[in-house]
Amino acid sequence: MNLLENVKWASVSQLFKVIVQIANLVILTRFIKPDDYGLMAISMVFINFGLLLKDQGLSKAIIQKLNLKIEVVNAVFWFGIYASLFVYLIIYFSAGLIADFYESEELTLILRTIALIFPIGALGSVHVALLERESKFKLVAFVELSCSIVSFIVAIVLAYLGYGVYALVFQAISYSVLNTLLMILSKSFSISISSCLRLGPIKEVLSFSVNLFLFNVINFFSRNLDNILIGKFLGVISLGTYNLAYRIMQFPLQSITFVFSRALLPVVSKAQNDNENIERMYLNCVFSIAFLVFPLMIFLTSFGVETVIVFIGEEWKVTGEILEWLAICSCFQCINSLSGSIFMAKDKTKFLLRLGTAGAFIHITGFIVGINFDIVSFSKIYVVTTVINSVLVLYFTTLIINSSIFRVFSKVKGVLAYSLVSLLIVTNLSTFLDGNAFFQNDIVNILSKSFIYACLYLTMIVLLSSDAKLAINNLINRNSNN
Repeated sequence: MNLLENVKWASVSQLFKVIVQIANLVILTRFIKPDDYGLMAISMVFINFGLLLKDQGLSKAIIQKLNLKIEVVNAVFWFGIYASLFVYLIIYFSAGLIADFYESEELTLILRTIALIFPIGALGSVHVALLERESKFKLVAFVELSCSIVSFIVAIVLAYLGYGVYALVFQAISYSVLNTLLMILSKSFSISISSCLRLGPIKEVLSFSVNLFLFNVINFFSRNLDNILIGKFLGVISLGTYNLAYRIMQFPLQSITFVFSRALLPVVSKAQNDNENIERMYLNCVFSIAFLVFPLMIFLTSFGVETVIVFIGEEWKVTGEILEWLAICSCFQCINSLSGSIFMAKDKTKFLLRLGTAGAFIHITGFIVGINFDIVSFSKIYVVTTVINSVLVLYFTTLIINSSIFRVFSKVKGVLAYSLVSLLIVTNLSTFLDGNAFFQNDIVNILSKSFIYACLYLTMIVLLSSDAKLAINNLINRNSNN
């Protein structure tokens, strides 16, 4: 299966995940309070770190390695089981200390309950890696779609019944249970019980996985220290509003860009010594991501508050103010999300570790400065550190494939220009729309602005962008050949 096929089926999965996430925001925020979201955000900091400890980059090593032995697969499987049980026990016994740190007794039960996803998920993690290695994204998409729908229904029912934050907790657990079960049924491999104590074969992928693991740990702290500091020094309500804005900003990364980086890794790994081919695929992915993400995020830089108030509620207004700044971050982060796949495919995880260390220093410095101000000012400082780090990462990413940062800019400059021009026109039209009786309804007003914006942007892209014309022609030719 080629890159386009990988992207197509990974996109199907992520599209439905986005729909579920949006429905989560619109529906669950009606039943779950900001402080409950704050408690969940605190919990997820420790849960996400646990996910790093249980995997340690080994699943990516399975995808990247050209010649993979069954002994290595078995060793990774059993290591994941042991690591997951170890992580679960750490969180279980430290939950009380974490709750004391944040002065919230409820955190103890939340952490001990949601940590069940570690031993559950470990049973199917290798199965997922093997499916992705074989580029069976169609099957993976079906499994993830099914899990998203079922877990969403669980969350709605529990939220409606008044379970608050536990609706979110059991949404995560139900997703993990069903996903593990379906992945095991979808991909079988010879699990050797006698090999449960033979972890020696892991040495074959150790140099790759250790550097990737250390990078992920450093990157985790630089990405999550904001939640830790905000929760401690600015309060759980500030954390709840910030975390919701951050989640909205992350939608493109979790949906659109994750699709491309996920689909890119197995394909580029097979062509890891062909820089010309890698550059072509990389730049095409950069354009596709920018085409989809830039207009959405640039629109939110001006209409974030209005959008949040209309679709989530007046009490989340501060979330909209934060979102208008974080949307800028998304434009930079979405491009850099491909960097990890490039470094991994080229077996440059040691270099990736160095970049992660530099990025962590930049972000942590900004966080320490930011907690001395209010939550909106904190977000502005986060934008500055993101821009600095993104330029650094982009420079070295293009360097290792014999490309340049200027080629990347030439790919996205048209998309950026068309998005800004469309925003300028809609902003000037806002006075007319806001004063017209037909547009007094808030939902009609914001939908009209977004529709006009989208039409302007797409018209300019189709008429003026050579990359868009080429992509459309390739798609038409592909469909006619099929």
